[in-house]
Amino acid sequence: MANYTPNYQLHQWEPEDPFLRTDFNEDFQKIDAALKASGDCHFVYGSYVGTGTFGASAPCTLDFSGILPEAPKMLLVRRVIGTYNYLLVLRGMESTYLSSQTTYSNEVAYLTWRDTSVSWYVEKDADLQMNIEGESYYYIAFA
Repeated sequence: MANYTPNYQLHQWEPEDPFLRTDFNEDFQKIDAALKASGDCHFVYGSYVGTGTFGASAPCTLDFSGILPEAPKMLLVRRVIGTYNYLLVLRGMESTYLSSQTTYSNEVAYLTWRDTSVSWYVEKDADLQMNIEGESYYYIAFA
């Protein structure tokens, strides 16, 4: 007869145990319920092409309406080639120092969170704002 896992009581068969479809179905129902109870995590990823603008009058904005079921909680934006700057922010932050793979910058990105979107700007230049004209930027947002 099968042993069971300690946390979810899933079947752990011994070599001589027969496999029953009902055992698999029971295990899958337990796994499904455990995943649902742990909370759904939704994410979306994509890209945009920079316009070359920067500053408070020209923020970058990503709008997730119709894509995520709720407001994003975390956002990561990264340019794959060139400089190693990235933007990693959590919902509720109003500003953050820009980061790179090797160091923190003293440049600040100012953030605005809305129901379905997040905007940011940097006052110094388009590179730091993740908005160099014609360059591709990639993002992932979690809700």
